[in-house]
Amino acid sequence: MRAFWLVFLSIPILVFQNTFLSRIAINGAMPDLYFLLAVFIALYGPKEKVYVLNWLMGMIRDCLSETALGTWAMLFLLVTFLILHIRDLIVKENIAFQFGTVFTAIFTANILYGISIVYFYSPYGFWHAAFKSGIIALYTALAAPFFYILLYSLRMERLR
Repeated sequence: MRAFWLVFLSIPILVFQNTFLSRIAINGAMPDLYFLLAVFIALYGPKEKVYVLNWLMGMIRDCLSETALGTWAMLFLLVTFLILHIRDLIVKENIAFQFGTVFTAIFTANILYGISIVYFYSPYGFWHAAFKSGIIALYTALAAPFFYILLYSLRMERLR
């Protein structure tokens, strides 16, 4: 039950992302701190609670971002599934690994989300969505080590 405070921490992060970070966006791309928190939970959280935590975070993001209900929740679960399968094989404290994991996870999720948006709503093409997804992933991956230092100080081991 102690791990669920991270879900409550995610709401101020999402509000901060949608208000302040939108002002420093580069061509509409801003770091996705909310998804970064989901990747952090998948890397360091207790295995038995990670799926539930990230699903709840995805549902909160769906409700607060006016997207189709369940879209982000399913993307969060997909990324959680992939990260859980590789997290025991590597050194999680390595900055290069954190950068690579965050970049890959966010790029994959944004490409999948971007395909649905381009297909149903956007006049822009796939390559525009792919380029923007790459910028968002790079911007977020650059912020990941600093964000993880702050979150790691909370000691996820105490939550198990």
